[in-house]
This record gives sequence, C-alpha cells and structure tokens, in this order.
Amino acid sequence: MDKAALEADMTKTLDTIINVLSKQTDAIFEKRIRPGAWTIGQLAWHVVKASRDMSNAPTRKSNRPFNKYVGEIEDVFLNDNVRLTAPEALIPEDRIYTVGEVVKALRDNKEAALRVIREKDLTEQVIDNELPGWGYLTRYEWAKLMVYHVTRHTKQLVGYLR
Repeated sequence: MDKAALEADMTKTLDTIINVLSKQTDAIFEKRIRPGAWTIGQLAWHVVKASRDMSNAPTRKSNRPFNKYVGEIEDVFLNDNVRLTAPEALIPEDRIYTVGEVVKALRDNKEAALRVIREKDLTEQVIDNELPGWGYLTRYEWAKLMVYHVTRHTKQLVGYLR
C-alpha cells in the first residue's frame, strides 16, 4: 500500500473541488442544478457530508485484501452513466449554503482524511457503515471511495457552472 500516493490523490482531489467552489458566489450556490433538483450549495454540502471525518469510526481487523473493492467502487463512481441515489444520511438539508461554510468544511474534512491516511491502519474495516453489495469497507477503500465520489461531483459541478 502506497500511503504517499493515496495522500497525494486525496490532496489533489479535495484541493480541486475547493478551488472550484471557492470561485463561486453565494448567489450561485442558491441556483438549482435543474428544476426540482438540489441547488449548487446542496450538492456541495452533500460532498461535505459524504467526506466527513472518519478517524474515530469503529473498526475491526479484516480477513480480506485491503483493496478488494477499489476497482468496483471506481467503476461505479466514475461512470457517468450510473445514476446513484444518495442515502438519507448524505442528503443535504433544504437550506441556503454559503461558499465560506462549504469551503471551510471541505478543508476540515481534507485535513481529517489526510490524518487518517497518515496515522491509521488503512487495512481495518470501518464497521459503522455497511454498503450494499460491498459490506464493510476498509479505511483504504473508504479513502478511495471518497476520492472517486468527490471527483464525480467535481466534474458535475464544473459542468453545471459553465
């Protein structure tokens, strides 16, 4: 496992979305992506919620390869033809979000993610959140999911903001 490469990937991915969002105005954050859909701010907050600090999440030793599901996760999250439905816990509240609060939260989440990569055993399974089809992911798989999920939404945001 190359923690330095994962750290670089996480840094680049989160810096990219932070850069895209930092250039927006609060008024842009209030715009709906399309009628009946989330606002730009809500989509950004969904990313915040999905990239939350997992440093204190309960874990257990895993008896499988630490990266077993990375390829499948990548195939799902980076495939623009796959439509995903956010779990209830990751649906943003229906309110107005500001650029400042979203960017601060993403910076905090980035630091937490990098701390996990540097300091935690990435082969352990996180047992507070089981994903359908994959079960309990390792910290490494969660980190890769975070990279792919943020990448997916960064691409969407760039398209919506054109």
